[in-house]
Amino acid sequence: MYITKALEGYIIAALADGYSPLTLNAYRSAIGTMIEFLGDKEVQYITTDDLRSFMNFLVTDYLPERRNNPENTERLSTASHHRYWKAMRSFFKWAERDLG
Repeated sequence: MYITKALEGYIIAALADGYSPLTLNAYRSAIGTMIEFLGDKEVQYITTDDLRSFMNFLVTDYLPERRNNPENTERLSTASHHRYWKAMRSFFKWAERDLG
């Protein structure tokens, strides 16, 4: 299953599990950024190296679009890196359990 399709299933399952809509919006955004970086690959073919490359990209090259403050061109904070990691961890745990 492609990531974009899996993401929709993940969001439905996470809502049913009690995740807040605010958390899920953040997770959807984080996974969306990962999809932009990796392409819409099949989940089963995403490797640890892919995820490491993405995290490295976030630290070294990614400049987020900040709608509320477009003049801010700072890189992501350490807390934001952690949020991206939590989103990826949650998504892939769900994928392993539900997509097998």
